Amino acid sequence: MIYVGDGKSDVPCMSVTSKNGGYAVAVYPPGRKAPKVCLQLLQAGRVNSIAPADFTPDSPLVQILKTTLKTIAQNIALQHSLFSQKTRYSTC
Repeated sequence: MIYVGDGKSDVPCMSVTSKNGGYAVAVYPPGRKAPKVCLQLLQAGRVNSIAPADFTPDSPLVQILKTTLKTIAQNIALQHSLFSQKTRYSTC
C-alpha cells in the first residue's frame, strides 16, 4: 500500500501504513520549502518520503511513486518465486 497525505489528519494513517510494510509519503505545497512537520515525520520514521505535491510526469513525487511501485512489484515477484520453489521441493 502507498499512502500519500498532506495534513496532520493523515499522520495516523501514514504511521500505520509505514510501520506495517507499506509506504507513506508526506506532501507539501509546491514551490515551498519542506515544512518542519514533514521533516519530523521523516526523521521519526512515520513516513518513508517527503516531496512537493506536484504530480507532473517528471516531478520528484512521481519518481518516488514509480520507484515505490517497482519495488512493490519486485517484492511480489520474489515472494512468488520463493513460494514456488518451496512448494516444488517440499516433497523431497
